[in-house]
Amino acid sequence: MKDRLVCYILPTFRLGGTEKQVIALSQGVRSRHEIAFLCLNGAEDLATWAQVPQDRVMDARMKGSRDLLVLRRIRSLLKALGPDVVHCFLFDANVWGVLAARWAQVPVILSSRRSVDTWQTKRHILLERLSNLFVDKVTVNSHAVAAFTAAQENLPEEKCRVIYGGVDTHHFRPPLKEPSRTRWFQDHPSFVVGIVGTLMPEKRHDLFLKAARIVADREPGCRFLIVGNGPTRHAVEQLITELSLEHRVFMTGELSDPVPAYASMDLSVLCSDREGFSNAILESMSSGIPVVATDVGGNSEAVVHGQTGFILPPGNSDMLAETILKMIQEKDLRIRMGRAGRQRVIKRFSLDNMIRGHLDLYDQLLGSALDPSRDHQGCRP
Repeated sequence: MKDRLVCYILPTFRLGGTEKQVIALSQGVRSRHEIAFLCLNGAEDLATWAQVPQDRVMDARMKGSRDLLVLRRIRSLLKALGPDVVHCFLFDANVWGVLAARWAQVPVILSSRRSVDTWQTKRHILLERLSNLFVDKVTVNSHAVAAFTAAQENLPEEKCRVIYGGVDTHHFRPPLKEPSRTRWFQDHPSFVVGIVGTLMPEKRHDLFLKAARIVADREPGCRFLIVGNGPTRHAVEQLITELSLEHRVFMTGELSDPVPAYASMDLSVLCSDREGFSNAILESMSSGIPVVATDVGGNSEAVVHGQTGFILPPGNSDMLAETILKMIQEKDLRIRMGRAGRQRVIKRFSLDNMIRGHLDLYDQLLGSALDPSRDHQGCRP
């Protein structure tokens, strides 16, 4: 099915995990369909990042959460564009993008859920339940997210389609470590533990640093790498000082390409309280690095406990520290886990698999939408 137009709707554009996945998806989808983007607000850099013409990037100029007129603006933009498929990502797009797409009579409408969003209020849940009436499918990035979404939004699980996130296994691959480490550390660490992710409360960088303090006392040659930026940066910097880790921890800030950071690591940690399906886990495993992650969201669907890394209960810095120490001491185990992790990603979580899953779903829904026997009136099934 050629020459259909797929429009991706996002609330705004910052180069976070979801945005990176959507860009990677769009670049694969363009092999079969035309693509476009619509941001509710803040699309200035999107054309460059997504490598699409400027006229295929639209901005609805949303003026805060009370700007209900944004529905009319999104509808007008979609009517002018004429997409065959609209796929919305993240809360505001899942609500306002879906409702406007229905008003614009777009043939196929999808929304998405990317995390176990325990933060949502009754208002958020009611709005997403409303928007669910008008979507053909809700794409989710793990079975954990599918189960949570179905329960919280009273959504039949068959209306969810699980399509795991994907990673470019050619870009993220095992490199030589030593040349990269000197970029971050002046000395020559015997072991590097890294954490990759936006500096936000739910990522629990405080837990990572408390574990780092325990590990540093027993393994003086170990160093710690924090990759990313975000609203808790100041608090993280303060805690580094309080724990006297200034000479043990290096913060890279935001990296457009984290490959050099992964090249420096012996072990990757993700100690979040809340996740959907972590890009950092996939990138780590694809890079041949074993992973220690908390048992939240889809982490245990990616990491096979005892084979590609370890899954731990959330919130326990002592257990995290002991697991890191175990990995420092058992080099053969690290090597086996790193190799097994890369093979698992190649088999199950490649970028090609993620793109193919979406293309198959789009074509299936387009076929149904173009079926003259389909009833286009009223709510969608």
